[in-house]
Amino acid sequence: MRPPENTHRELRPPEPGVREAAGRVLAYLAEVDAPAWTRDLAGAAADRRSLQTKSDDGCGAGGAGDGRRPMEHERSTSIDAIIGFGVFDLALPRFCAELFAAGVGRALIFTGGYGAGTGDLGGPEASVWRKEVLRAQPEIPDSAFVLETRSSNTAENIRFTAELLARERPDLAFGSGIKSAVIVASPSRLRRVRLTMRHLVPEVAVTRLLPPVDFERERALYERQGVDYVGHLAGELERLATYPGRGWIAAEPLPTEIVAAGAVLRGKVS
Repeated sequence: MRPPENTHRELRPPEPGVREAAGRVLAYLAEVDAPAWTRDLAGAAADRRSLQTKSDDGCGAGGAGDGRRPMEHERSTSIDAIIGFGVFDLALPRFCAELFAAGVGRALIFTGGYGAGTGDLGGPEASVWRKEVLRAQPEIPDSAFVLETRSSNTAENIRFTAELLARERPDLAFGSGIKSAVIVASPSRLRRVRLTMRHLVPEVAVTRLLPPVDFERERALYERQGVDYVGHLAGELERLATYPGRGWIAAEPLPTEIVAAGAVLRGKVS
């Protein structure tokens, strides 16, 4: 598939009332889960960074003296895999790498071919994410990765990944090998990814995780791709409202305050 071309254009910042409504909508779309085991992640990541520093110095735990590599630790949660849904924000694969290095999951599954705004990444989203992970965490072994590189939308992400796992990695097949997964996606898309997973693979228990989300950073990222972020957020709410009726995602009622905020955004972009 030929990658789509991006059209870059400069866009005005939203007005204060619109900015407030957009921030409320983004917080809703980017809501994450907080199971008890996530409280240990920061400490585990810090411990690993300490090991890596000592290893780089050639001394202490994890150093050349005892032959121990920083990645040789027991997986510390009940999560079977981390599933990353490709997008042009390369902070997200680095976050996946931090989770895996801290002991989350036994596989890094990246899904995505060429999608909206990713034509200038230089390759399929999943392949670019793996490359970024290895740049940030080169000690992660090749055997940890599964890449699905043909999909161009969320439903295809999940269907094509399910087919790939069943065919090539039955030990990681949804529902048997993978019964629980962390999902990582762009903040504006995360809720829809969860609802699509619930619809297509309800046998997999999903935990949503993200690095800290900042509205202005997200807006700048999208607007560098020529995308009006306010319109993008309004479109995501519209998808959550209409896709269940089309049989594409599980239904979940929108809270009244989010419906009201969405009306503000639609008024801005109409």
